Amino acid sequence: MSPQVPAHELEAAANQVRASATGPAEADDTEAKKGGYSRESHASHPGVSVVKRGKIFYLKWRTDFAKGQYRYRWERLDSKNRRAAEGEAKRKSEELGASKKNWMSQRTTALYRLPVQEGLSAYLEHLRGERRERDERFVTRAVAGAEQYLERFTEFLAQRNIQRCERLTSEDLHEFRKILGGARLKILDPETQTYKEGSTLLSTVSINRILDGVRSALRWMVKRRYLFIGRDEIGEALAHYPITRASEPRILSTVDLLRLLKKLCEHDLARFKSSRTDKNAYHQRRQSTTARPRFRPLAPFVVVSLLTGARPGEVEIMTGSDVRLEYQTIALRDSKRGRMRVLPLHDSPILNELVSELVKRAGNNPIIGRVKLKHIVELGSKAGIANLTRQVLRRTCVAHVASGSTDSEYLLTSRFGHSTDVSVAHYRQALHGVRERGKTVEAWLGIESELRSVLTELGYLKPQLKKTDSGKRKYERGRSARGREV
Repeated sequence: MSPQVPAHELEAAANQVRASATGPAEADDTEAKKGGYSRESHASHPGVSVVKRGKIFYLKWRTDFAKGQYRYRWERLDSKNRRAAEGEAKRKSEELGASKKNWMSQRTTALYRLPVQEGLSAYLEHLRGERRERDERFVTRAVAGAEQYLERFTEFLAQRNIQRCERLTSEDLHEFRKILGGARLKILDPETQTYKEGSTLLSTVSINRILDGVRSALRWMVKRRYLFIGRDEIGEALAHYPITRASEPRILSTVDLLRLLKKLCEHDLARFKSSRTDKNAYHQRRQSTTARPRFRPLAPFVVVSLLTGARPGEVEIMTGSDVRLEYQTIALRDSKRGRMRVLPLHDSPILNELVSELVKRAGNNPIIGRVKLKHIVELGSKAGIANLTRQVLRRTCVAHVASGSTDSEYLLTSRFGHSTDVSVAHYRQALHGVRERGKTVEAWLGIESELRSVLTELGYLKPQLKKTDSGKRKYERGRSARGREV
């Protein structure tokens, strides 16, 4: 039978685990990791499990109970049957429970009097270690999001002069939620070290995300005895604000799209009256042919958003290396939630030609670049469309593709990046007559011929000869050739 482990040795092992930067030094478990059938039991001994591998029984328990990290120790038993092994597990469980109780009694008062900022920093360190074990790629993004959510809570604590954990109560959390709902917090200026009134209005979704981040941090601190506030009290004090969603997304009709294309063509063709090389045009009151464009072109962004349904940020960072013309796809590498998404080009010939021309002009650089929201709003107001945003272009494409194509919800979600519930509830609506218009995205939108003419006039597409003109020219060439022969 194995000897009992004293409590001071367990405490020394836990301190060694907490002091190690790369993780705790685990015991030699080569015997426990040998091949063979294994069976783990969690009967009546919390924190300790019995593992049988082959004909040998082992005890498995977690040593670093202070941080709650999943680092385990192994101990080989001399027991010959499972009943004796369960008895050893029960003894080890009682021993670890007493050691943990002793550790908590010695450190509860010290942790309770620590600054709140130190507890939040410990939570971020724990989050870094936990995320690093799961996936190294999302460590920076996850921790940066948690720091951003806790930033406003830290500002609230500084405003109310709450420095130690013992002064934080549930009433303060209620007040933080109330102030956050109004989006009026005093923000500390790092240069002048003075407080300035915040004027940024937050959406309901952003407020709920901040509440989720603060709730997770405080519950972690309660579990580690930094705070003595009930978990239910934290949940009630930092409850979500109700979100009112529209039953259907706002989309543009074919008439709106035709007006938008007309104003888009006028916007991109607008030029200054004269140039340095042609100053006579100004005095003669005529348009110079060498004058620079008056505005930055918006046609690539608007057309690509309408035909792909990509998010505005995804369209802006789209580069030439992301476009694969041989496979008829566009790979969105930095999409939402860090997942790569592939957009097809086979169901939009105009988009295929436009993207090919943009790649030739830009190379591996961003083929479109950043477009400000105010420019899209101004373009919409000129076309008679109030409050036109970049998201409206995306939703218009998604709604028409969902109504015109025969793809399943799974293909729609993988193409546009929505969840299945959002696709079914919002975009799988019956737009009458869309499927009968054709088999391409521009045909489903009802702007196929108009869009091609606008892009041809702007120089993005090559002009197409009509069949009648082509046949007439061939006839004239053949007639002239016959005349020369005679």
